[in-house]
Amino acid sequence: MNNHLSESFFNSFEQSLWQAYRKAITQTRSKKLLFEGCLLGSDINQNFKKYYFQVYVDHLVRYEDYREYKTNEVKAMESAKILMLNHTSLEVYELATDNNICAEMRYSLLLSQNTHQFFLCPKDEDEMLLWFEKLKQCCIVTHFQNVYKIQEKIGQGAFAQVYRAVRSADGQQFAVKIFDKQKVLKNKNHELHMKAIKKEIQIMRLFDSPLMLQLHEIYQTGGNLYMVMELMEGIELFDKIVKKGPFREKDACIVMKQLLNSVQYLHSLNVIHRDIKPENIMFTNKKNLEIKIVDFGLAEFVNDPEVLFKRSGTPGYVGPEILRDRPYDTQSDVFSTGVIMYQILTGCTPFFGDNLDEVVLKNISAQVCYDFREINIEVSNQGIDLMKQMLKQNPDARYSASKAMQHLWITKFTDIKQEST
Repeated sequence: MNNHLSESFFNSFEQSLWQAYRKAITQTRSKKLLFEGCLLGSDINQNFKKYYFQVYVDHLVRYEDYREYKTNEVKAMESAKILMLNHTSLEVYELATDNNICAEMRYSLLLSQNTHQFFLCPKDEDEMLLWFEKLKQCCIVTHFQNVYKIQEKIGQGAFAQVYRAVRSADGQQFAVKIFDKQKVLKNKNHELHMKAIKKEIQIMRLFDSPLMLQLHEIYQTGGNLYMVMELMEGIELFDKIVKKGPFREKDACIVMKQLLNSVQYLHSLNVIHRDIKPENIMFTNKKNLEIKIVDFGLAEFVNDPEVLFKRSGTPGYVGPEILRDRPYDTQSDVFSTGVIMYQILTGCTPFFGDNLDEVVLKNISAQVCYDFREINIEVSNQGIDLMKQMLKQNPDARYSASKAMQHLWITKFTDIKQEST
């Protein structure tokens, strides 16, 4: 077995892998069942027992008795256990390294957190590969270089670089965000950064919609963490605004319809993005106006009161309540979305300033000019009304994303597939 486990970003402080069902179920966030079936299970002492397992996006349920689960699910839950998968490493057990392997473990998958280990023992190689394919969507896996070939660099961040990568098996292309673990760990705020990385992964794994950027797999080695994601072939919305200037109102609506739909979906998961801006939105290709939000590094769950008192986001885009150091919720994302609508319709920011202090003051006051005659821009009354509803200073009076989606300006235009840039 590999020694990378001791260097994991995903250490758990639980006393054991498996937690009582009724206690652990409150920590789970996904109800999507990916796979289920009977398997032999074993701890490190090779104490084998047949269990019934259910694989969800963020957890694995282990039932003691398959027949009881099928006949009396409520009673079965009393003895059921849950393993949280977000922090769990998964690897095929390397038989050649252990001469004492028993027959039951000939085909085994190792689940581990810190020093805690558990073996899943499929009956043959085909079943092992099937379970591995399902579980690797939820766990941390190894041997990135055996699966992907790195191509050119396409992006750069504080702790990560983004590369184009090709899957060796079929030639399919992906974007891979590679974190230098040592660079993160040497930072004085490394605990906060590690927490943010783990939260980004946790949130993106919940996505089950073509609206959202897809996270496919997470790999970890001794030195790096790899996030394998859907590849965006287009440019940032920011670059498009700089290059193109104001969008035609019909094109602007096509972009806004998608953005609001994505924000609405995020909010349905009880997730707040906290940094919606043109730099974090990309076109999926160079042919049409299809977009996706691409960065979830500051995203959080709405029901985390400790987080939702802290300033987060980019001045000029955030809800005024954040800059006033007041509690905030998903409505702050709607304000940011309104700022983007203003930008793509006018080519300008609503909160322009000669310095950061001026930008912040204008952002806090939410005083927006809707007279576009000086810049020779025409915006329909319906478009102006929607911006006003999303850019209200008071978050309680502000439109929600779902209400904005029902606005006449959004509903009157055609589907994005009929349009091109």
